[in-house]
Amino acid sequence: MKGEGVARGSGDRDLVELDQGRIAVRTPYLSLFHSFGWTEFEAVMAFAGGQLWKEQGGRSVFRLSLEQQGREETLFLKRHLSLKGKGATFHGLRGRGLISGARREWDNIERLRRLGIGTVEPVAFGERKRWGWNIPSFLLTRELKDACRLSEFFPQRYAPPLSSSILAEKRGLIRNLGSLVARMHGAGLFHRDLYLGHFFLRPRDGGEHELFLLDLQRVIRPCLLVERWRVKDLASLNFSAPPPWFSASDRLRFFLVYRQKRRLNGEDKSLVHRILRKSKRIRDHTRRLLERGEIQNPPWGWEKDAA
Repeated sequence: MKGEGVARGSGDRDLVELDQGRIAVRTPYLSLFHSFGWTEFEAVMAFAGGQLWKEQGGRSVFRLSLEQQGREETLFLKRHLSLKGKGATFHGLRGRGLISGARREWDNIERLRRLGIGTVEPVAFGERKRWGWNIPSFLLTRELKDACRLSEFFPQRYAPPLSSSILAEKRGLIRNLGSLVARMHGAGLFHRDLYLGHFFLRPRDGGEHELFLLDLQRVIRPCLLVERWRVKDLASLNFSAPPPWFSASDRLRFFLVYRQKRRLNGEDKSLVHRILRKSKRIRDHTRRLLERGEIQNPPWGWEKDAA
């Protein structure tokens, strides 16, 4: 069709360009874009359908329920409308120039998928390049079906006292969580918002669980200050996993798997102290935000009186 072509620079042959390269969509969803009249970038940005799911700053997320290839399907459309300064990323040294928030999240989703880390399935993205820092963009992803947040699952499933079988299940899940974070950090990727509420869990046959990590728009691969970002990620996760759902032995089990150790040495203990100090700063900052009314809902499993 006119205006269509294989997406350039994506490394994905399943991706087709529309609107002179402003849109990249996976082939199975190409008919959907045509049926919605989404053959131009501005048409997607102006789309008024769906259910408003989340709105913050210049970003909005809409939930779309539709029929795709004879089956019911739910998609999420995230649009970046006003991305000044922090909304775009400069990659001049790599010759990529400015990229939008949606393209950055798309790239991060693909990086995690290549590592074998579960995340959302990307459908399409679009961006309108122009001079300046303001790059409108959109990202379309599939719903993660039958999954729930770990920050909700742990209090519901692991409220003490635990039977021996449930305790074994919990320990296995914590080991899987430690392995996932170790794999991501081992690839040089840091989430920057690694709270428990950004992990999702979906049951599998045999009583096992599959883990997913979402909200990847701020993931970075830094060349400098790597340990700073490691501490921030681990402290964010520690802060958002309060007792009694996470005991001291649970945290140690996670950390040993993360470090691939059987016991802690001096370097490990030094890292633990830095994580605890950063966790306290995050908690103090969150408490101030709540007191000032700058955030309305306690975040990520926050417990006011938790240690």
